[in-house]
Order: sequence, then C-alpha cells, then structure tokens
Amino acid sequence: MTLTVALPESEDDSFTINEDQTYTLTTDDFGNLSDDITKVRIETLPVNGILFLAGVAISSATEISIRDIEDGKLKFEPTEDTDEDSSFDFKVSDGTNWSAQSNTTTIEITPVADTPDASINVTKVVEGTADSNNDFAVEIENGDSINNIGTSEDDIIQINKELVMNDRVELKEGDDTLILNKDINQVSLNLGEGDDEVIINGKLMEQITLTWVVKMM
Repeated sequence: MTLTVALPESEDDSFTINEDQTYTLTTDDFGNLSDDITKVRIETLPVNGILFLAGVAISSATEISIRDIEDGKLKFEPTEDTDEDSSFDFKVSDGTNWSAQSNTTTIEITPVADTPDASINVTKVVEGTADSNNDFAVEIENGDSINNIGTSEDDIIQINKELVMNDRVELKEGDDTLILNKDINQVSLNLGEGDDEVIINGKLMEQITLTWVVKMM
C-alpha cells in the first residue's frame, strides 16, 4: 500500500498600493489559504521595497506565523519615489509539511505625483532702496514698458516707477529678484518658475496678486 501525503498549497496573489505607501499585509495576500495553514515562508525578497516583521527587515527563508500576519506585524515598504512594481515568492505550511511549489504575490505600485516645492520671499522695506552693489539685468524707469521684461535666466529686475491698477509684471524661468522701488496699487506679479524674491521698497497701496508656476516631477 502506498501512502500519499497531501501537501498544503496556495495560489498566486496580488495587491495594489500607492507610491511611497507602507502596506500592512493580511492573510488574503497569500492566495486562498485553507484553515490548516499555520505559517508562510518568504522564499524570495522583493526587489523594489522591503518586508518588515515587527519592524525588522526580514531575509529570505524567513518563516512567519499566520498569527503574526493577522496581528498586522508584516508590512511592506516600497522603495521611495518609484512606482516600479514588485513581488515576492512564498510557500505555505500546515505545521508539518511545506507546499511543493512556490507562489508569487505581485505588488502593483500606483504612481503618485510628489508635492511640488517652490518658494517665494516677499520683503517689505519701509525705507531705503535695494543694495547698490547689485548689477541689475534690467532697470525700468518712467516711460519704460514692463512687458516681456523677464528671461529664462536668473534675472535681477529693478522697477523705478509706480505700478497702478491693471499693470502686470511677468517673469519667466529662473531664480529671479524683483525690486519695486515705487508705490504699487492693485497690480499682478506673475513670477513664473523658480525660487523668486520680491522686494517692495515703495508703498503698498492696495493688494497685489502673486502667481508662480511649479513643475510637477
């Protein structure tokens, strides 16, 4: 008589998370487990990301009890700032035997746009003018147009005339410095892309509208 032992088995599985999201695995992430399964063994580690058990990075061939998984101790942390999918192989055990074949859990990572970084420094100077040692790329005097005064470089622009309602100053790319030496009244400043500085030496009669652009990476 030949005695045949039925080995435990499972099936491939998958789950989806967002980029940079730490995920707590459940028993549902290891295929359809029967009630007699007591533990799993991680056969191959994820290439993109790390599996942690109770806060400690695991190695291949680590055995994890079903109880630890149910208690939320097994977590996956993807590699930061990447949406490359990942996976790991596992086997299951009934406490006596291990499954003959490994199964794979695929981790699909959904890209998430990073929060853009931008800065603008607006300084109100009550008295005085800008540093006389600066070499201004552009100086705008009375009678000069304020149209198309910005370039794609790091501009230093000094405006020596009053700006009034409906006046609009538009800069472009680059880390620009805009110096307003006269009074301004209900004007729009479009600063474009970059880390910009606005220095107001004149009187701010009414509100101004500031607009700047941030690139999404």
